[in-house]
Amino acid sequence: MEDIDILFLTAMKAEMVKTNQKTIAYAVGLSIPYINEIHSGKKKGSEKVRRRISKAFGYEYEDFLNLGRVLLVKEAPAEYGSPQSKEAVDSITTDLTPEQTKVLQDFRYLLLEGGEGVEAIKAAVSVLAEIKLSR
Repeated sequence: MEDIDILFLTAMKAEMVKTNQKTIAYAVGLSIPYINEIHSGKKKGSEKVRRRISKAFGYEYEDFLNLGRVLLVKEAPAEYGSPQSKEAVDSITTDLTPEQTKVLQDFRYLLLEGGEGVEAIKAAVSVLAEIKLSR
Protein backbone atom coordinates (compact mmCIF):
# COMPACT_ATOMS: atom_id res chain seq x y z
CA MET A 1 0.00 0.00 0.00
CA GLU A 2 1.22 3.48 -0.84
CA ASP A 3 1.98 6.10 1.74
CA ILE A 4 -0.10 9.11 0.70
CA ASP A 5 1.85 11.30 3.12
CA ILE A 6 5.08 10.58 1.23
CA LEU A 7 3.44 11.06 -2.18
CA PHE A 8 1.99 14.40 -1.14
CA LEU A 9 5.20 15.65 0.47
CA THR A 10 7.29 14.60 -2.55
CA ALA A 11 4.99 16.49 -4.93
CA MET A 12 4.86 19.53 -2.65
CA LYS A 13 8.66 19.73 -2.41
CA ALA A 14 8.99 19.49 -6.20
CA GLU A 15 6.35 22.15 -6.83
CA MET A 16 7.68 24.47 -4.14
CA VAL A 17 10.80 24.94 -6.30
CA LYS A 18 8.62 27.15 -8.54
CA THR A 19 7.05 29.30 -5.82
CA ASN A 20 7.34 30.11 -2.13
CA GLN A 21 5.50 29.27 1.06
CA LYS A 22 4.02 32.75 1.40
CA THR A 23 2.32 32.51 -2.01
CA ILE A 24 0.89 29.07 -1.25
CA ALA A 25 -0.20 30.10 2.27
CA TYR A 26 -2.04 33.10 0.84
CA ALA A 27 -3.68 31.05 -1.94
CA VAL A 28 -4.82 28.37 0.51
CA GLY A 29 -5.77 30.72 3.34
CA LEU A 30 -3.38 29.22 5.90
CA SER A 31 -0.49 30.65 7.86
CA ILE A 32 3.05 30.54 6.49
CA PRO A 33 4.29 28.64 9.59
CA TYR A 34 1.62 25.95 9.04
CA ILE A 35 2.57 25.59 5.36
CA ASN A 36 6.20 25.36 6.49
CA GLU A 37 5.35 22.57 8.93
CA ILE A 38 3.60 20.62 6.16
CA HIS A 39 6.45 21.28 3.71
CA SER A 40 9.05 20.13 6.25
CA GLY A 41 7.04 17.00 7.08
CA LYS A 42 6.43 18.01 10.71
CA LYS A 43 2.67 18.05 10.09
CA LYS A 44 0.61 16.15 7.56
CA GLY A 45 -2.38 18.41 7.13
CA SER A 46 -5.88 17.06 6.69
CA GLU A 47 -7.04 15.75 3.33
CA LYS A 48 -9.09 18.93 2.95
CA VAL A 49 -5.96 21.06 3.46
CA ARG A 50 -3.98 18.87 1.08
CA ARG A 51 -6.64 19.24 -1.58
CA ARG A 52 -6.49 23.03 -1.20
CA ILE A 53 -2.70 22.99 -1.46
CA SER A 54 -2.89 20.80 -4.57
CA LYS A 55 -5.32 23.28 -6.14
CA ALA A 56 -2.98 26.17 -5.26
CA PHE A 57 -0.29 24.44 -7.30
CA GLY A 58 -2.78 23.97 -10.16
CA TYR A 59 -3.47 20.25 -9.71
CA GLU A 60 -6.41 18.10 -8.79
CA TYR A 61 -5.55 16.19 -5.60
CA GLU A 62 -5.23 12.82 -7.35
CA ASP A 63 -2.96 14.32 -10.03
CA PHE A 64 -0.81 15.87 -7.32
CA LEU A 65 -0.41 12.46 -5.67
CA ASN A 66 0.45 11.04 -9.10
CA LEU A 67 3.19 13.64 -9.41
CA GLY A 68 4.62 12.40 -6.11
CA ARG A 69 4.30 8.82 -7.35
CA VAL A 70 6.24 9.57 -10.53
CA LEU A 71 8.92 11.51 -8.68
CA LEU A 72 9.42 8.58 -6.35
CA VAL A 73 10.26 6.33 -9.31
CA LYS A 74 13.77 7.74 -9.02
CA GLU A 75 13.98 6.32 -5.52
CA ALA A 76 12.86 2.85 -6.64
CA PRO A 77 15.40 0.23 -5.57
CA ALA A 78 15.40 -1.48 -8.94
CA GLU A 79 16.92 -0.51 -12.26
CA TYR A 80 15.20 1.35 -15.11
CA GLY A 81 12.67 -0.91 -16.78
CA SER A 82 12.20 -3.12 -13.75
CA PRO A 83 8.72 -4.33 -12.74
CA GLN A 84 8.78 -2.06 -9.66
CA SER A 85 9.56 1.16 -11.54
CA LYS A 86 7.34 0.20 -14.48
CA GLU A 87 4.40 -0.38 -12.13
CA ALA A 88 4.86 3.03 -10.51
CA VAL A 89 4.85 4.82 -13.85
CA ASP A 90 2.12 2.66 -15.40
CA SER A 91 -0.20 3.56 -12.54
CA ILE A 92 -0.57 7.07 -13.97
CA THR A 93 -0.58 6.33 -17.68
CA THR A 94 -4.26 5.56 -18.02
CA ASP A 95 -6.09 7.97 -20.32
CA LEU A 96 -2.89 9.42 -21.79
CA THR A 97 -2.51 9.95 -25.51
CA PRO A 98 0.39 8.17 -27.25
CA GLU A 99 2.20 11.53 -27.36
CA GLN A 100 1.74 12.03 -23.61
CA THR A 101 2.88 8.47 -22.95
CA LYS A 102 6.10 9.21 -24.88
CA VAL A 103 6.65 12.35 -22.79
CA LEU A 104 6.09 10.33 -19.63
CA GLN A 105 8.61 7.73 -20.76
CA ASP A 106 11.11 10.52 -21.39
CA PHE A 107 10.30 11.86 -17.94
CA ARG A 108 10.91 8.48 -16.38
CA TYR A 109 14.28 8.31 -18.11
CA LEU A 110 15.18 11.80 -16.83
CA LEU A 111 14.40 10.77 -13.28
CA LEU A 112 16.32 7.54 -13.40
CA GLU A 113 19.27 8.59 -15.55
CA GLY A 114 19.24 12.38 -15.32
CA GLY A 115 21.44 12.90 -12.31
CA GLU A 116 20.94 13.91 -8.75
CA GLY A 117 19.38 16.83 -6.99
CA VAL A 118 17.48 19.89 -8.01
CA GLU A 119 18.47 19.87 -11.70
CA ALA A 120 16.98 16.42 -12.26
CA ILE A 121 13.81 17.42 -10.41
CA LYS A 122 13.49 20.66 -12.42
CA ALA A 123 13.87 18.76 -15.69
CA ALA A 124 11.37 16.14 -14.56
CA VAL A 125 8.82 18.73 -13.39
CA SER A 126 9.06 20.56 -16.71
CA VAL A 127 8.20 17.32 -18.51
CA LEU A 128 5.24 16.79 -16.19
CA ALA A 129 4.09 20.33 -16.91
CA GLU A 130 4.13 19.46 -20.60
CA ILE A 131 1.79 16.54 -19.92
CA LYS A 132 -0.46 18.71 -17.74
CA LEU A 133 -0.68 21.47 -20.34
CA SER A 134 -1.48 19.07 -23.16
CA ARG A 135 -4.43 17.50 -21.31
